[in-house]
Amino acid sequence: MPDLTYDVVALQFPIVYTDDGDHDPDGLLYTLRAYVPLLDWARARWDDDDRFLPRTHERIQHLQLIVDGLDRYERMRERLGPGDPLMAYGTDPADLIGERDDSGLDPRRHTITQNLRATVDELVRALTLVTDGTVRALAADAATRAQWAAGFAAGLAAARTAFEERLAKLEADDHVALRHLARESGLGLDRVRRLLLNDHRTDVRGLGEHTPAYNRFNPLRPVPVVRPLVLRAALGARVDVRFENQIRGRRVGLHLQGDGAGSVRTDDGAAVGRNEPTTVRPGQRRTYHWHAAREGVWVVNDLGDVRGTQRGTNAHGLFGAFVVEPAGATWHDPETGELLTGTAFADGPYADVIVPGDQPAANFVDFHLDGVPHSHREFTVFMHDEPEVHSGQLLIGEHSVMPLSYRAEPMPQRLPHRMRRYAEATAARPLPPPGQIDFAAVAIEVDDELSEIFHIGRDHEGRFLERVAGEEQHHSSWLFGDPVTPIFRAYRGDPARVRLVHAGVKETHVFHLHVHQWRAVPQDTAHPSVFRAGEPRGSQLIDSITIGPQTAVTIDPLYGSGSRQRAPGDIIWHCHLYPHFHHGMWGLWRSFDRLVDGSVSAYPDGTPVHPLRPLPGRDPEPRTDQQPGFPWFVDATFPQKAPPPPAVTREFLGGRRRLLGLPPHSAKELAAFAPGVVADPRPGALFVDLDGDARAWNDAAGLPAPRTVSYEIRVRTGEVPYNSRGWRDPRGHHYRITKVTVTDPAVGDGAPVEFAPPAERIEPFFPRANHGDIVELRMVNQLGTIGPDGFDLPMLPVECGLHVHLVKFDVLAADGSSTGFNYLSGASCPEVVAGAPAEPGDPPANVSFHRWVVDEEFGPCFFHDHLLANYRQKHGLFAALIAEPPGSRWLLPDQETVAWSGPQAVVLPPVDSGLPPYREACLAIGDFVPLVDADGRPLNPPHELSGDDDPGAMAVNYRCAPLTFRGDDPSQWFSSSGEPGDPDTEIILTYPGERLRIRLIQGSHEEQHSFVTHGLRWRREWHNDRSVLVDQQTIGISETFTLDIDPADAGGYSYGDHLWHFAAMDDLWLGCWGLVRALTPSAGNLETLPPLPGTIADNTLPPRPAVAWGAGGDRVREFVVTARRHEHEYDGRRLTDPWGLIFATAAGWRDEPVEEGSERMRRRAVGVDRTGEPLVLRARSGEWVRVMLINELLPDPDDPVLPPFGVEPAPPRLPLERLDDLGHPSERTVSPRVSLHPGLVRYDVVSDDGANVGTNHDGTVGPLPAHDPGHGGHTGTGQVIFRDPASHGHEETNWREYWWYVDEHLAPPSYTDGPGQVCGLQDMADVRNHRHHGLIGALVVEPDDVTPADPVTGRERWTGPQVVLRDEHGRVVANEQVLLVQDGLRHFVAGNPDLPVRDVVPGDDPEDAGQKGINYGSALAHPRDVLTRDDPPTPLWEAEVGQELWLHVLGAADKPRNHSFTVHGMAWPVAPWQDDGPWEGSFSGLTAGTARTLRMTARHRGDHAYRSGAFRWSVENGLWGIIRIG
Repeated sequence: MPDLTYDVVALQFPIVYTDDGDHDPDGLLYTLRAYVPLLDWARARWDDDDRFLPRTHERIQHLQLIVDGLDRYERMRERLGPGDPLMAYGTDPADLIGERDDSGLDPRRHTITQNLRATVDELVRALTLVTDGTVRALAADAATRAQWAAGFAAGLAAARTAFEERLAKLEADDHVALRHLARESGLGLDRVRRLLLNDHRTDVRGLGEHTPAYNRFNPLRPVPVVRPLVLRAALGARVDVRFENQIRGRRVGLHLQGDGAGSVRTDDGAAVGRNEPTTVRPGQRRTYHWHAAREGVWVVNDLGDVRGTQRGTNAHGLFGAFVVEPAGATWHDPETGELLTGTAFADGPYADVIVPGDQPAANFVDFHLDGVPHSHREFTVFMHDEPEVHSGQLLIGEHSVMPLSYRAEPMPQRLPHRMRRYAEATAARPLPPPGQIDFAAVAIEVDDELSEIFHIGRDHEGRFLERVAGEEQHHSSWLFGDPVTPIFRAYRGDPARVRLVHAGVKETHVFHLHVHQWRAVPQDTAHPSVFRAGEPRGSQLIDSITIGPQTAVTIDPLYGSGSRQRAPGDIIWHCHLYPHFHHGMWGLWRSFDRLVDGSVSAYPDGTPVHPLRPLPGRDPEPRTDQQPGFPWFVDATFPQKAPPPPAVTREFLGGRRRLLGLPPHSAKELAAFAPGVVADPRPGALFVDLDGDARAWNDAAGLPAPRTVSYEIRVRTGEVPYNSRGWRDPRGHHYRITKVTVTDPAVGDGAPVEFAPPAERIEPFFPRANHGDIVELRMVNQLGTIGPDGFDLPMLPVECGLHVHLVKFDVLAADGSSTGFNYLSGASCPEVVAGAPAEPGDPPANVSFHRWVVDEEFGPCFFHDHLLANYRQKHGLFAALIAEPPGSRWLLPDQETVAWSGPQAVVLPPVDSGLPPYREACLAIGDFVPLVDADGRPLNPPHELSGDDDPGAMAVNYRCAPLTFRGDDPSQWFSSSGEPGDPDTEIILTYPGERLRIRLIQGSHEEQHSFVTHGLRWRREWHNDRSVLVDQQTIGISETFTLDIDPADAGGYSYGDHLWHFAAMDDLWLGCWGLVRALTPSAGNLETLPPLPGTIADNTLPPRPAVAWGAGGDRVREFVVTARRHEHEYDGRRLTDPWGLIFATAAGWRDEPVEEGSERMRRRAVGVDRTGEPLVLRARSGEWVRVMLINELLPDPDDPVLPPFGVEPAPPRLPLERLDDLGHPSERTVSPRVSLHPGLVRYDVVSDDGANVGTNHDGTVGPLPAHDPGHGGHTGTGQVIFRDPASHGHEETNWREYWWYVDEHLAPPSYTDGPGQVCGLQDMADVRNHRHHGLIGALVVEPDDVTPADPVTGRERWTGPQVVLRDEHGRVVANEQVLLVQDGLRHFVAGNPDLPVRDVVPGDDPEDAGQKGINYGSALAHPRDVLTRDDPPTPLWEAEVGQELWLHVLGAADKPRNHSFTVHGMAWPVAPWQDDGPWEGSFSGLTAGTARTLRMTARHRGDHAYRSGAFRWSVENGLWGIIRIG
């Protein structure tokens, strides 16, 4: 018998995403059976009278566009003047047809043209729709247009009346209908009303907090019952899910990720391989059996259709989640406290989870530190993408939203449309009385560039005091009302969990939560602020996380709601990819400071307030008239531009507040201030006593009283050079320190001491502070109005914020943003507040104050502007505060100058801290950087100014070294020998034996990146010496990492030049690479770069055996590898790569003269492996791996089918690459040289790196001499580049040896402790050509007590992707498989060079160019077959029930688009080094250079699919295969 049973139905329903009625008419969702009557009724209201309501709503929107557009068009004509040729645009229907090329226009004219066309195109489109095609152009005469304006205005009024009358008719029926639904569903009338009602019957504008609850149903607004399915069970429970498919014409499944489903043969909710389909036909039912085996959140979705387009199901909403709660837990309604467990309505995104044995702690830290269960708030949220969305407001261009749980709040909906309605209302109001300001007043101006400017805040003389640009108020509830996206609600200090699910089909997102932090591995915890030698430091602290499609993660914010400082206010969370943020992917966490019990009916904007029951033992303070709690104490009214923060005294009174004539604070604000702040005012803190907190936290951690480090910084704009070839950003934004003051109570009398600021230079901003410090920042905004350029429309003088991650701050006073009902905390531009009154002692009007408490050694704490981020960050306005160990001194590399900022430093912790000194190097990557070339031409400009393309370039630390400037020979691109020498990018200087910490951040803008190093490695968890070693880090915008390269802990490195690079080819091509130069301690070097105290060491490898080939004994493992031409058959001969290359093992070699009579010898491999599988080598820890690499790419094999060696037609393109008329790369070069570069293992980087880097030896291998006269010339799309001499260190031509040491840190001594690690192998002689043609591989490190064997013959086998591992007794102890995930490929139909497979969207962004595969196979998924291919061309991994499965997954990818990876019916530990750590059934961030090892168990017979989690362009394009368990 199951412990729980859920009745789930899949059905069709029009999902409304926004308050403006944007909807998916073909929406699909899973729901509980109890809700079906409600949804059927709601759907009927949508469909009534041939969809009268949605049709009329759309018509209203179209008519409104016409009325607004005609008015705006007339204003534009006034600005243009009679002689302008644009005056006639739109009067001829032909104007609106065809492509437009505005590239030759100067930026101002481009802006004017784009603005006019946008208005006319939208206007004509709306006219065409409203008139059923009768009007397809604008009237040329003003009189006709005036008649139109009057007529359409009347039509708009009539349509609104008809719409309201129809809703009123619904209201008359609601009372009876809702009672009937309550009886039919069994839900009760109150719950039915909560699930359906979403609007007000009467006009409630102006009622504010006195607005009544919703009292009518409006199908054109989001409906509460329409939400993703969330099922719950307590750990250990057995769950039956009775499922019915009510979707017409589709088989649908209910697939549960992880190992909680009963069996893939009966409960997979999919159709895989030889399994009988467990999807359900329309109208049929099936019961799935689940087991709540592991705590966490597990993705649920349909696998009856794996297409990622709108023809599939997942993009339409067919997904959910299964949450496994702690053992014995029950879940309750947060509003009423009602028990939900076991009821017919037990689902829902939000629940209060009550656990037995809960002991509420006054100072909750986390769920694991004290070993005591904690009841908590639970918020489940879904990120998804690529939905089908219909809008009546956005008619031109591609309209996209980025939803959260079927909701979105995109910027284009809020501005301009809602601002236009405010202007409409303003026109009917009188001016305010003298001395008062009408904050809600809005006026619209069309300026000289035809931009629509929104003025706000009118005084008694009719003057408007401010402007709204848009982005700075996008998230403000004061101006636009609360968002429809999820709002998490809790009281300060409430323990809470976020169950984050990515249910999308394509994009990788970066989830960021303001104010809070969590541990990457929650169970690896530590006491707050601990910094004592030998005590656990806990998993790394993060507040942003990369998440890919079909993955899920549990986030346990430390300290509960409001974080450690218990901040009240609205805390925004969002996808940090700015275009996603812009299109609606954001929500709020509302942290209340007073009881919300129904005594107040609404928020200030009129949104109804629902009660929030306190958690057991956590009663908040009651609400009073004088202390109503947040947000009701904020001195503001709706609608208005968000107010500036108040101040305790005029000393910290901002210029904007003075401009608006506001007092320092209101009585209610004063009552809400923290008492310690009132007693001792400090800038940047009002509602939280940060200084008092800092003293208490330091005292508890045994640290001295906090010192205050004060930085005055200025934000400026100016030209920033990016490389020596003239690439630059003419409008680069950057920070500069102008004043430094330190107040240390332990030094002297504790008086402030002023220090000289760092020398002025344009470089990335990395200010420093120590754990235990208070950081005080005064930011002076020197920005202003910025005109248009080749990338963007003009930018208004918007406030500049300073939003910081990880450290503690007052979210209401100094978040550097404007979110929810918070204040707008940012520094005004000087031109905006030039008229602000000032009294003696007032601060400058363009200053903002920020106060941060550094309560942990966080490493890099990202900060940036949050008010115009979409523009400013791509221009470089981002930075990181580096939080160092307590008491540390930081110096520039000269070890004389204080490193207040700067990308490289020496950090000297106190001698008694137990921490050795270390070097620090900060790297900040940015993309979409709007650069121009030496002639001022924009590099990769968007198709339209401020458009959603992927414009510009990429760079690291405001520098880039594009490969296009590194010469024609790809094998010399990374070499410093000859011209052009060292790269323009960061060269990090160090000595072997010195600890090196690389602080890695991403500052802009949308792409994911993969940071990889050569010959350097670090622990994945930098405070845990049990975690695995890595040399790669996936990173997305706002993520920060410390890469602690510690020679004392497996991080030893050799002399020489170590390449650091962002490994995707797009990044490399644009110049995102540089060097870590480990110097020899010569006298000259030591004088230039003083060493760290007492740390220089040789860090030599174990002695390399000086033995002949074959005589190395049991500690040398030898492999002969040849690089050859090979036509990869990705789907048999239907899809191949005729230009394919392969590393293949060989039994040996033979030497022969280069030519008859010559003494020079060339080497030929013999006994070559012909399987066509990727190269996989194996070794035990403690062994030397000796590889003989033979280059046999040339001459071309005697095969008339293969084309000549060279560049294939239509190779996957790269950004800023020269293209032919068809959009294909046209001037590529290719090298016939090869190399074999290893990851993770130790080696001499100078000689054995398998690359040609810096001043190291050339580790590439030349080809055999080419006798074909065609070689060395053009091949149609490129040129083969030869180079001589070979530079192998010997006279022979086409081979060389590599020696790599596989040390004991890469595998446990015994298989009982799990698998060893996998190290990627790849060619570095031509990164642009060879990797995507197949020169990839892997080296697997095995535990000492196993021997790999062929799974078929049983013979010992140290090569090949699949083996079984036997112990000393011959027993199989594990079954092992290696998968290399590829992208950026180019397939050819039937191997025909004239039939390249085009990109899915030709001409789309380069990151999606090319095809995909696994181990040279692509299992294309036909929509009818789904995943049912019996023998797909990807690896078919066979195993037996009970076997332990070791799966090594490598990113052998070329493109930056991240993948996610999942295995049906399987789960594995997220952090195997943490015994009680979390488990997962999928992982994110699989990209170039990624190496992951999954330890699983074959529990059930059947075909288990392994696949990408991204349906769009991945699963359907072949990224899947089968594990067949018998």
